[in-house]
Amino acid sequence: MSLIVEITQQNGLVVRQPVDPNSTKIAAQPGDKIRILDAETGQSVGDLVARRVGDSLDVEQAGGATVELTEFFAPGASGEGCELVLEDGEKTTTISQATEPMGVAADGT
Repeated sequence: MSLIVEITQQNGLVVRQPVDPNSTKIAAQPGDKIRILDAETGQSVGDLVARRVGDSLDVEQAGGATVELTEFFAPGASGEGCELVLEDGEKTTTISQATEPMGVAADGT
């Protein structure tokens, strides 16, 4: 499945960027609201795992692509952070700078 990253910027502009099948890096900006979508249907992708790595947020599709949102956890000058919205059916999870870890992987990350 091909993915796209949809970013709604603080000014309301919506930007869509295709995801490389292996790995994509995107610099997150303060105020961004980010979703990862199926490129064909435009619907949210449910089989995603998010993990904090330093100031970045890595989002992996099961058996597929990885999106690294660099500077996701870096403090912004405006004091406003980014948000990643994950939707899986009727369940919505929003990850921000204030989100507490939800679990720890077997490798300790």
